[in-house]
Amino acid sequence: MSRIYTGKYYFYFEYYTYIKITDTGVLLLNTLDNQKIISNEKMIITLIEKLLCKKNYVLEIDFDNFYTDALYQSFFDEVRNKYMGDLIDVKLSKGEPVNFYPIPKIEDNIRKKEKKNTPLDYNFLCNSLFNLNIFLNSVCTYNCSYCNDYCKQFNCCTKFVGNDVYHSIEDTIIEELFKYAKFENLKRIHILGGNISLYKDIDKALNYLTDYKESCYAYFKYNNIQSINKKILSFFDNRISITVDASEIDEKDVSLLINDYHEFEIQIVVSDELQIEKILPLTESTSISYKIVPFYNGRNLSFFENHVFMNEEDIFEMQFTIKKIHKNQHMNSFFFGNLTVLPDGNICIDMNSTALGNLKNESIFDILTKALKNEDSLWFKTRNTMTACSDCLFVDLCPPVSSYELVTGKSNPCNVKY
Repeated sequence: MSRIYTGKYYFYFEYYTYIKITDTGVLLLNTLDNQKIISNEKMIITLIEKLLCKKNYVLEIDFDNFYTDALYQSFFDEVRNKYMGDLIDVKLSKGEPVNFYPIPKIEDNIRKKEKKNTPLDYNFLCNSLFNLNIFLNSVCTYNCSYCNDYCKQFNCCTKFVGNDVYHSIEDTIIEELFKYAKFENLKRIHILGGNISLYKDIDKALNYLTDYKESCYAYFKYNNIQSINKKILSFFDNRISITVDASEIDEKDVSLLINDYHEFEIQIVVSDELQIEKILPLTESTSISYKIVPFYNGRNLSFFENHVFMNEEDIFEMQFTIKKIHKNQHMNSFFFGNLTVLPDGNICIDMNSTALGNLKNESIFDILTKALKNEDSLWFKTRNTMTACSDCLFVDLCPPVSSYELVTGKSNPCNVKY
């Protein structure tokens, strides 16, 4: 191409341009409109590395002596046309322009070694709890094939939770959870079992949850739908979710769900393509609220590769902001703020993780402190700390690590080759 630029210019990136460099490539993303530039040209990688080494993130470009290659002309033209950065003629400036390129920084990081033994503020701890799962019991009269597996991938009841010696949580544990604190950011409380209807202290539990009633959601398996009594219906109203495994139902069940149980949210579990076809009448009904959740049964990785794993197109269908990207770099928004209470009093972040402690001898504040400060806390398990993802150009853009990675052992659930 003919030369567009001659002479000397100051080059800089706009504050809203996200930059990611690896050994083999560079990604530039305009977070205002999702336009992107991906290059594996060594000269371009080196150029951007030089700029990022500058204190002011401004690089002087001499097109007549050093940056004469046509590749540079094309690159700078594309950057300007996509509004990612600009060139300022040196002759038009009295000096190097002031530039503020955002670099993520966490002030007073509580996870730094010197902060480990520093007590955390009460309000800070209370405001760190966003979602709470409470398993009231492990009692159920049914024996579902994947009873021990559903709950490790999405919110679902299970008989195999906590120590087998304990079948029901002590109601005093629930009382203590909410007795001394007001969790302003607690948006959802998921109440699970066994079968919640068989929990012996259900009246007391619901009474302790009264202040958070509108945030409480109950979960039942389809087998137990008949056990939902008036007391539970009254408390949870339309915040009841029914888990339906598509492999266990037929046309009659689909019709019943549409016509008789449309007041509930239906959580449809699918593990292969044929099951998706089976539930089409449910998804096409306008009278029912539903969501589809994929289920890994240990034999259907190809189903996940085809229907769940991310492609490059999927990634850039999402809208990004610099703030969202910085958050992805430092915390896991899937796990952060989440805790799960088991019937034996143990409390963990996820059903696939080890217990942080037990509410019989530790307070919720002790547990929250551990979730915030422990080195291996899932609250801070980001893709850039994982070997399989750390060298990928899209490491900060992909959704955070989830329960599916912990279950499948597949740490990079994608079909991207960068």
